[in-house]
Formats: sequence, structure tokens, C-alpha cells
Amino acid sequence: MSDDRTDGHDADGLYARGEGELYDDGFHGDSGHQDNQHQHGMTKDQMMDQAIERKEPPKAGSPEALGVSWTEGKYSGKNLRSKCLLVWLVTIFFIVISIILWRNGYAGKVALTLTMIIPVCTWVYFGAVYFYRTMTIRYRLTQHRFYNEEGLFTKTVDTLELINIEDMTLKQTLVDRLVNGGTGTIVLISNDATHPTLKVTGLENPRAAFESIDELRRRERNARVIRSVN
Repeated sequence: MSDDRTDGHDADGLYARGEGELYDDGFHGDSGHQDNQHQHGMTKDQMMDQAIERKEPPKAGSPEALGVSWTEGKYSGKNLRSKCLLVWLVTIFFIVISIILWRNGYAGKVALTLTMIIPVCTWVYFGAVYFYRTMTIRYRLTQHRFYNEEGLFTKTVDTLELINIEDMTLKQTLVDRLVNGGTGTIVLISNDATHPTLKVTGLENPRAAFESIDELRRRERNARVIRSVN
């Protein structure tokens, strides 16, 4: 009877060591932990499933590592919906003016040209603004800094230390909520000499960005207090 128990215990030990080598998750380096798991009634299949489901540690700078829900974003085209609606209204207005002039015999070449050129120029301008903002404006949040990147031919990257942010404001107008798909603007007020006020515009998820920036800002301030005390 004692030999059978010893053989079973050895088999369990060999099984645990084999699982540790297979999944490299520390089973082979912590025998006391194995005993605790057996004491809690974990079967071999449960141990194997647990080893497979274990994830790699989060990379530095990732949302999991920072403990926040937002780390990067860009200017959303939704923020230009209201301006697109305005361009459509301007276009319709000048089309109506052209029809009225034509029906009343006042539609000369100059009048028709003006009523056509203005809507076309308006659409060209709107398209250029849409392309520039959505393709070039980028935002990125790290553990210590906030980056604002902008520029088509010449890239400009503004860096703001989170610990220097003194106040934050989240703005969402009625137009933002009803027309622009919930976009918003975050205003960062800091003691930075270069950018004392930084507006982060066109964010599709402004509340998540606001809470993430505020969380890391408070964490940086708490870390400074701890360092100064020590």
C-alpha cells in the first residue's frame, strides 16, 4: 500500500514538472505552490487549462500596463459633420439663387459663374480641411507625457509633461453630442512655457481620454510627493 502511494506521488511530481517545462509558467520552480493548488482541489486538467490561459505580461506603455482605457487617438472625421452640413446648406442656397436668377432673366454669365464658383470653392476648402485634420492630427498618451502631433509636409510634435498639467476641462457642445457623434475637446492648462494651454480637439472618445490623462496626471503627482518625502 505504501509503495503505491509513493508511486502516485512521484507521478504527480513528474506531471507537475512536465507541465512546468511545457508551458514555462513557473510550476517547476514553486513546489509549495503546487501543494497549495492540490490542497485546494485543483485537478491536473484544471492546472493544464490554467497554464494555457495565462497571458504574457503587458508591454510597457500598453493600456493594461498603464491601467487606463485610452492611450492614443486621432482627429475624428465625425467632428466635421456640422461643418459638412453647413457646406450643404451653402450649396443649396446658391443653387436656389441660380434658379431664381435664371427664371427671372437675370442669369447672366457673371451671376451664374459666381453662384457656381462659391459652392465649388466651399467644397474644395472643406475637403482640404477634412483631409488635413483626419490624416495628420494624432494624439498619444504615455506614463509621463502627452504628445500632440500635427503636420502634413512638416511634422510638429508638441510634448506636455503630465505632472505640469494644473487643470483640465472637457467640453462637449450640443452640436457635438447631437450632430458630431459625441466628439469633444479637452483643454489642458499647464505651467509649460511653450504651451500653457493645449486644446485636444476632435476626439471620438473624449471622456475616456479625459479620465485616462487625469488618472496618470494624479499618479505622477503622487509619485513626486513620495519621492520628496523619501
